[in-house]
Amino acid sequence: MPSAPLLTVAVAMYNSEETVGQLLESLLRQADDNVEVVVVDDGSTDGSVQVLNSFKQTGKKIRLIKHSANKGLGPARNTAVAEAKGTYVMFVDADDEVMPGALAAITGRLASSELDIMFIGTVEHKRGRDAPLHDPAMLKRLAIATEPWNISSHPELLFFPPSTWSKIFRRDFLLENDIEFPPGYHQDLPSSTEALLRAERVGGLDYLCYRYIRRGEGSSATRSKGTKTLVRVDQIRRIRERIDISSLPPNVQEHLVASVAMHLIWGNRAAYRTLPEELHEELFTRSATELKWWLEVARPGSSVRSEPLMPTREREKFTRSLERGDFSAWQRAMAAHTRKLRWRRRFSPARYRLFKS
Repeated sequence: MPSAPLLTVAVAMYNSEETVGQLLESLLRQADDNVEVVVVDDGSTDGSVQVLNSFKQTGKKIRLIKHSANKGLGPARNTAVAEAKGTYVMFVDADDEVMPGALAAITGRLASSELDIMFIGTVEHKRGRDAPLHDPAMLKRLAIATEPWNISSHPELLFFPPSTWSKIFRRDFLLENDIEFPPGYHQDLPSSTEALLRAERVGGLDYLCYRYIRRGEGSSATRSKGTKTLVRVDQIRRIRERIDISSLPPNVQEHLVASVAMHLIWGNRAAYRTLPEELHEELFTRSATELKWWLEVARPGSSVRSEPLMPTREREKFTRSLERGDFSAWQRAMAAHTRKLRWRRRFSPARYRLFKS
């Protein structure tokens, strides 16, 4: 039996009574002596802790750490890092699932390498179906690489999903570089970006390890609602406050600016669905101001493809609207994009019963 586990699975839990049992089942059936499970209860007021205690009564090894009050997902993850005994840390949300065989695959890969960050395969579960959240081809290239990647040689790493649970982190790497998860929504974006910019050894595991379960209204700890989505711009600003952007190689600067533009455009597009209409222009103005700062640092060339789901010409149209601060042009581009998606869904075979089987 090893003196310390190789991997700490850190679960952030807040009012997760209905979902945390399913997650713990998916974890504990495959955890061995190389793995410890640490649950940070972030001030839950429902029966979440009772559900967890029912697992502990069966003899399962779970460490529970409690916040006296709700602090948010980011601070809960920081507590997990401080308390972890494993060499590596895997972050898990209490309403998701770790897929069968994942922990053995992860520890097997980590045991034979020394990485700062390791990307894993992730899927989104929605309406009864799983769909990859990562680029399968890129993850495979990263997984079979004979040498670890870094951001200078492979700036396209910035285009992997920013979600914290799509990566495994070396604990000492996080501590030595003072990488923390900030409070508020969208905290994955600045912490993951900073980690990638500082990492020297990045690897991958071509195995589907994590299932992000998209549930009903309000069930996810990370889903933005209403005015809270305005913090996205603040989280992007945190990147440039924590990193000396001017010292980065030009190719990294271009990819980083493209990544930021992607989140200011693509992410904000989704935000408009929950943001009150009277705040749409405020979100646009704040996003435009932030994007202008980044575009003065570098302007991505046509070879930088920042978003596979958005054609380059369309991306440029949204970017120009933001850069010019033209809210009317942004609204027109948004309306055209919405119409295109509506027609695409209407003619997609996947929406008809005949093809769903």
